[in-house]
Amino acid sequence: MCDGVFSTYCARAPTQFHYDRDTGTCVETAQDSAQLCNQSPNRFASKAECAQTCVHSFTPEEKCFDTPVFAQCG
Repeated sequence: MCDGVFSTYCARAPTQFHYDRDTGTCVETAQDSAQLCNQSPNRFASKAECAQTCVHSFTPEEKCFDTPVFAQCG
């Protein structure tokens, strides 16, 4: 199999954003080799979705104020 093609698949944690009430902004969830994901309702697939729900909304949804809960992705 010396001439064969060898490839591997390394799962990467999905990019997530959460609202930071201290700064009033949406921030990317830090991801490192531990591949942590935010498991709280305060999580969004995009920065735009987070901003629309929590920053630019006249009455932000309650989930915007939930504390992020980080756990191993899975």
